Amino acid sequence: MERLTREDLRQMAIGEKKNFHLPDAQAIDNAGTTAYQLQNVERCKYSVSKDYQNNVITITKNAI
Repeated sequence: MERLTREDLRQMAIGEKKNFHLPDAQAIDNAGTTAYQLQNVERCKYSVSKDYQNNVITITKNAI
């Protein structure tokens, strides 16, 4: 996956936890920012965990 999109996050179900493999640290930071921005629009909370060594971001979609 080259980058995480808002559509990727919208397709997640409440309570779902997903790993996204991204190309570099910049893509990981951008994905985290996208998740935090989208939670106001989607009326949910995203929990984000970043693993820069393996270029993975783990995102969980939670109800408010």
